[in-house]
Amino acid sequence: MSDNNRHDHTLLIFFAAIFIFNSPLTSWWSLIGLPWYAIFIVWAVFILLAALNLRRDTGDGR
Repeated sequence: MSDNNRHDHTLLIFFAAIFIFNSPLTSWWSLIGLPWYAIFIVWAVFILLAALNLRRDTGDGR
């Protein structure tokens, strides 16, 4: 995978996280009464996506 493509995916994940955590969706989550750990599951998904994005490039000599 090219370096530019990798950066594009990283930026896409970053902006998706910003949208999810700094949007009107956060007030919606508090209104529907999700369990306290629900936000941590969403964070874990974003961390997993970022880790997979970094791991996907096997041509870097590691």
